Amino acid sequence: MAQAREFGEGILFRVTTTIYALVMLTLLFATTCVLFIPTLFLAHDVSNLVFFSLAALPVGPGITALLHCITVLGRDRDISPTREFFRAYRMNFAPTLRFWIPAVVVGAIVAADVGYLQGSDSGFDAAVFVALLVLSAIGVLWLVNMFVITAHFHFRFRDAAKLSVFYLGARPLATLANVATIFVLGACFVFAFDAVAVILSCLFAYMAVTSNAPTLRDVRQRFTAPADSPVEENSTATAASAPLLPR
Repeated sequence: MAQAREFGEGILFRVTTTIYALVMLTLLFATTCVLFIPTLFLAHDVSNLVFFSLAALPVGPGITALLHCITVLGRDRDISPTREFFRAYRMNFAPTLRFWIPAVVVGAIVAADVGYLQGSDSGFDAAVFVALLVLSAIGVLWLVNMFVITAHFHFRFRDAAKLSVFYLGARPLATLANVATIFVLGACFVFAFDAVAVILSCLFAYMAVTSNAPTLRDVRQRFTAPADSPVEENSTATAASAPLLPR
């Protein structure tokens, strides 16, 4: 005779719990984007780049926290989304801002330059325009790796930066998957309204975590010291791993 299932073991419970967690994580991530609400009344013009840049600052730690929570949710669906999100947000706030603030500043400068070069007919300006687009694409891919690594490991900034550059070439399939994710995200901004990116934020986070799973496994095996880590592999906390990269 089959044993009766305990409460919480049924598939319906697991599905509804997962849906609830994803909805809550989406709403929590949306709270980090609230500063963009006033920018809805601003024209997408170079003169307003300062306001868009300031509005983007809280979003960076929100992305890291969301990536962390999606990974935790994959291991343990019985989590408190609110507590886990704000815990990850607080824990990764400073490490994320170390690369997110420079990225926002550089992005604003590049956006201003691109806006200027688009109106130029010079061949040299056209070459600079293409070069900026290529460098920006590489920079965005590096930024994705930085978010993923920062969300899962406690590395020094320079170590995380080195690893992010290294895995651009070391894991080409993951890099191509990140290109696809960025392409879909960009399509949301171009062909739909901006809020779609926030509504689908958990989907994009899941795509990023899934496509970079081989990278995370490789980082854990090659560049961390499990014996020195105070956090168990199956815990709900982000693994705090000791970096083994050269100084």
